[in-house]
Amino acid sequence: MRLAHAAVPQVALKTLSCQRLRSELVLRRRMISNRVALENAIRGTLRLNGGRVGRAFSGAHFERSICAEISRLEREGNDLTEVLLPATKVAAHLRSTLEVGDRRLRKIAERHEVCGRLMTIPGVGFVCALSFFTAIEDPGRFVSNEDVGPYLGLVPRVHQSGQTSRSGRITRMGSMMTRTDLVGSAKSFMQQKVDSALLRWTKSLAERAGRSKARVALARKLAVMMLAIWKSGEVFQPGVGKTP
Repeated sequence: MRLAHAAVPQVALKTLSCQRLRSELVLRRRMISNRVALENAIRGTLRLNGGRVGRAFSGAHFERSICAEISRLEREGNDLTEVLLPATKVAAHLRSTLEVGDRRLRKIAERHEVCGRLMTIPGVGFVCALSFFTAIEDPGRFVSNEDVGPYLGLVPRVHQSGQTSRSGRITRMGSMMTRTDLVGSAKSFMQQKVDSALLRWTKSLAERAGRSKARVALARKLAVMMLAIWKSGEVFQPGVGKTP
């Protein structure tokens, strides 16, 4: 009790609007997880009974494809209507709900002053921009832009014993959702054809350490860059010099 603030760090409280937006992102991720699990179960049941469905691009497309395959199997004497049709309608409804929600979230991100600038970075979409914004909310909490890497668990864990010091995997501290979104944006960034110093640095690192480690390292740099853009009020500039 005598140590007071020296022992107990302060916790940043999010505003109600920020917390509501982040809760929506959490619910979106949960619905995606449930949709993928349900669709995989439906596809697995079809394969077990001699059916097969290709990639679906919307809820309506998925429902039509499954219903067509169910009808084909029924004509061959294998009726799966009662087994798969209710689950198919639930999966299709989940897809449609996510599509409506994504359109609304995209509009929110595009109209948002900060998220709009964050989305100028190649590979950073509306989900990653909103996730990063709601995870940070107040950029003034970070004296140095580099501090956002440890905050989101994107730096290596250091193992020290005596004179031995070894770097391990990333710490994975902080928000798992935002960290996952940043790694996803890093993967998309690596597929871009934009000539930038950051992309050249990433490709060089991938040749030395592998694409997986390069992707995580790029995710940390994207987080630092996004915080710098947020503070400066500027937009992404590819640049031609060395990466910082």
